[in-house]
Amino acid sequence: MRATSRTAHTTRSRTAPTWVAAVALALGAAGLAAPAAQASAHRAENRLAFVRSGEIYTATLSGTHVRRLTGGAGSSFRPHWSPGGTRIAYVHETRSGSRDIWVMRADGSHRAQVTHLGDTTEPSWSADGRRLAFGGGGDAPYGTRGAPLMTIRSRAPFGSPTALTDTEGDTPKVLGQLAFSPDGSKIAYYSDSYPDSPDNYLLIYTRATQEVTEFDLIGGDCCGEGYLGDPTWTPDGADLAYTELRQEPGTSTPTKPVITVRSATTGDPVPFSSLRGDADPDYSPSGTQMVFRRLGYVVRAHADGTHRDRLLRGAQPDWRP
Repeated sequence: MRATSRTAHTTRSRTAPTWVAAVALALGAAGLAAPAAQASAHRAENRLAFVRSGEIYTATLSGTHVRRLTGGAGSSFRPHWSPGGTRIAYVHETRSGSRDIWVMRADGSHRAQVTHLGDTTEPSWSADGRRLAFGGGGDAPYGTRGAPLMTIRSRAPFGSPTALTDTEGDTPKVLGQLAFSPDGSKIAYYSDSYPDSPDNYLLIYTRATQEVTEFDLIGGDCCGEGYLGDPTWTPDGADLAYTELRQEPGTSTPTKPVITVRSATTGDPVPFSSLRGDADPDYSPSGTQMVFRRLGYVVRAHADGTHRDRLLRGAQPDWRP
């Protein structure tokens, strides 16, 4: 089994240069700040999509102006904003249990079914917004076996999905969650299929080379039991945050997961103050904050997990770009 380095990691600064802050302050004082830019920044940093009782909602970062976008027969979940923040891709499940990807506008209008496979995982947008990555077309039952990693057009005509292949000509298998990197060059995904001894993996697929690399693992004789899921990248692509539930060999199973953050290039730990029950993280567009689920509520915090603020009841939060 390949060993992964876990040495200490130094947190990178994401603050703006001093001269940028000075210019912004001067413009604001002179009344020269562009109204359109101010409105755009307010919109970008203050809107969430989330799930409550099987439906998709949006709300502001203060937890107000809650608006339901979906409804009717079946349930909808795993919402993800398009790179421009104008559309939302999500999974809709019918009452018979068939799951497919749909897209809609940010206000919930113009809903359209993208796939017709009946067993898709959550979708993730490419950097240019033209394609969606997902797992689909696998063996039933959904959620117990990996589904082939695929992409499909995000606008009509959607066409047929394209299966991605690795260097051996095989299709990587996705078990639940995945995430395009911010530049669209890689896809992080949870899987139970990899040529190694453990049972669960967080893997990274590089589109240009078709290589699949091991990022983290749980299971087998070496590494206990548990799962890894809900991957999300920092906006600069430097770090990868994800949900982890780990049971060490010979110990009882933890009742609640935690959020883990590691460098996307080295795998080194990045400081994050996680509590049991934290899960499903997503970064703000600036990378300085994060939202995640905790015990039935959506929580906002600094990117290191400190200064927490419980916003509203719900799960699977996604921050508008």
